[in-house]
Amino acid sequence: MAGKWIDISLGVGVYHYDNLRPDNQKTFLDKDPVIEPIPTANIRVGPLFLNRDGGGLALLFFKHLKLLGLVLYEGKPYRADGMEERKKSFQLGGGLRIYNLEALYYQDVQGRSHGRVLKFTFAPEYKISGYTFSPRPYVQFYCTKYVDYYFGVREDEVDLTKGRYAYHGARAINYGIMLRNSWDVGRMKYVLTAGMKWYGSRVYNSPTVVRKNESRILLGFMYKFY
Repeated sequence: MAGKWIDISLGVGVYHYDNLRPDNQKTFLDKDPVIEPIPTANIRVGPLFLNRDGGGLALLFFKHLKLLGLVLYEGKPYRADGMEERKKSFQLGGGLRIYNLEALYYQDVQGRSHGRVLKFTFAPEYKISGYTFSPRPYVQFYCTKYVDYYFGVREDEVDLTKGRYAYHGARAINYGIMLRNSWDVGRMKYVLTAGMKWYGSRVYNSPTVVRKNESRILLGFMYKFY
């Protein structure tokens, strides 16, 4: 019975991705590309779960229908001279999966961006004796407040000597695809995720952004303790 209700897997990984920002002063985010060590985890106790993206509660959990309540710590952090630091914040939301279609919605509850994000993903999974492959094309919507906080430039932050002019956010639609690979070998799980994301014009036109797209690679492993 314990094996059905408890799952504890912990590990480490390396996250490699393009840097959207010029002169970011935050740790690990001042290089291009960014190479960042991250913890990897998958912890489940009954309906409660926690992973590297956040945690939550499984409200419904059937083979072809899943409904989750989520708590995330998310955002597009940025720190530069002459600007107020943009920080991640706690988000509350929910996730719904019906067969291979996933919908995710969350919003800031810490009073930083006051923003909302909605994401739809087509996420089939193919399994062959311990190996799982999942291609995941998606579309993502940022609301005006989210874009304005993380990518906008207020009048008192303008610095034309750095090409940083006033910029106000508006709703943005982003697209992307992730290719998830995992291998289960005894108590070990090896993970390789690669993908590309294309940002909407209201993001990449910001003077705090230097490119339209972002490639990402995550390589890691976890050991199953329980």
